[in-house]
Amino acid sequence: MSLVGKTLNQRFYILKSLGQGRVERTYLAEDRSFQSHPQCIVKHFTPIVDSIAVLFDRETDILAKLSLYSNNLIPKLIDKFDRLDGLYIVEEFIAGKPLATELTAGKQLTPLAAIELLMEILTPLNYCHREQLIHRHLQPDNIIRRDRTQQLVPIDFDIANLHALNTPDKFYRGTPGYAPEEQQYGEPVAASDIYAVGKIAIQALTGIHPTELRRNPQTMEWEWRQYCHVTDDLAAVLNRMVELLAPRRYQNASEALAAVQTLIIDKNLLVSPPSPHSEPIQLTLAAPAIGQTFGFETAKLVSGIFELESPTIVRSLGTAECITEDLGNGVKLKMVYVPAGTFMMGSEQQDSEQPIHRVSLKSFYIGKYTITQEQYQSIVGKNPSTFKGNNHPVECVSWHDAMEFCEQLSQHRGQTYTLPSESQWEYACRGGTNTPFYFGDTITPDLVNHKNDYTYREVFKGMNRERTTAVGSFPPNAFGLYDMHGNVWEWCLDSWHENYQGAPTDGSGWMKMNDGYHLLRGGSWGSNPDYCRSAYRVKRSQMIRYRSIGFRVCFTGD
Repeated sequence: MSLVGKTLNQRFYILKSLGQGRVERTYLAEDRSFQSHPQCIVKHFTPIVDSIAVLFDRETDILAKLSLYSNNLIPKLIDKFDRLDGLYIVEEFIAGKPLATELTAGKQLTPLAAIELLMEILTPLNYCHREQLIHRHLQPDNIIRRDRTQQLVPIDFDIANLHALNTPDKFYRGTPGYAPEEQQYGEPVAASDIYAVGKIAIQALTGIHPTELRRNPQTMEWEWRQYCHVTDDLAAVLNRMVELLAPRRYQNASEALAAVQTLIIDKNLLVSPPSPHSEPIQLTLAAPAIGQTFGFETAKLVSGIFELESPTIVRSLGTAECITEDLGNGVKLKMVYVPAGTFMMGSEQQDSEQPIHRVSLKSFYIGKYTITQEQYQSIVGKNPSTFKGNNHPVECVSWHDAMEFCEQLSQHRGQTYTLPSESQWEYACRGGTNTPFYFGDTITPDLVNHKNDYTYREVFKGMNRERTTAVGSFPPNAFGLYDMHGNVWEWCLDSWHENYQGAPTDGSGWMKMNDGYHLLRGGSWGSNPDYCRSAYRVKRSQMIRYRSIGFRVCFTGD
């Protein structure tokens, strides 16, 4: 029965049917929870057995995660729900044209353009394979060039291999010409996606649809090179991608990307030998990246020779990976990847910072900066701050205010955001160091916005700014995180505990039931130097709001 004209989940109004598969029907809909009624894709899967429902939940959860940190290269998963008539998923509608419109019959791409195409398809696919998610349905009609960014976005994921698992026969799953033999028999692997990508690239080079090509009966290789001019290096990569047996192919997108990258080291590998009159080829491709790699200049304090000599600031370059979340109306939120690791938490300077203990954390993402007033306004709709400025940290926020922001941001983005646990915060702040500050043993107003009425280990006092500064005004630590010392105090998730006796050692939050006190970290513009140390912690009521208190957000990276 068609759903056209109905509203699902009191939110999604079905406009029209886009097609019928073996176990699912796809619809174009409007999301009427937003005033602009943005279009979206609704997929209705007919009732399925419990074992497949488990796979369905797993893979839609992965898609939800991928849609948040894949730099808009994966359609965003907006919602999933079930009714008596089956399971539903709702995805972002990708406005654009299918890759099939670029690969018309007889049209041949240059080797350079084909290399670029490979990079464009393999990059989003790499996000999927890192999370053990197989697309299973790659072909030119299911890859859209997004109008807004001109990036290629794979769509129509074959969730939980429902096509193969829900039918009595297991033949011809996927699109003829692009699906390898193991997929046709209902046993796809990540290398099955690589096969499809290779066939797409060969089609781009030859202008011939894959169903029109034949294998050599002696070598079992596809016969395609006679229809175009490519070097042996490029041909070898493509032939391995479309090997008959899956174990002989690149096993995932990461391996395939690495092979493609070797082709762009030397420009001459991209084309067949040029004629004497041809112009030199200009290399325009950049190496692929997972997330956005950004560069920064960090700083380290080196003590002076004489007792009263100011320390020297030594600067060096670093790089880190981040993702950029779109909060709407041009407002962005940058989240930095913090790798898994182990560190010694605490210090001997205060009883509350003891005992020093080893903590091992999984990877996670945390705000590059504290939440700004512009970001807070875009999600909550108000700005409580005293020191106004779009790029200044939001302040005058309680712990409850910060948690409410996390909840609304999570609903907005479909990803669970929260405050960092205390151990996540300290690990992120230290950036691999064990000194009181991530830049060394002492502190200076040249590197931190803090109160300078006192010194820490005999460093000259400097100016008191007596207010917040714009986020990112001072050098970051080695993780690429800014203002972990000073500017505003930052709420952590944990309840307050007087010391670390019995504290978690896995990076998780340490909570008490019905406890009214939480903790702050990092110091502020009004804090003495000692309060800005990586290990320093302070107890505050969860209801307190003050012009020196803000926060940053995080979510789990794996």
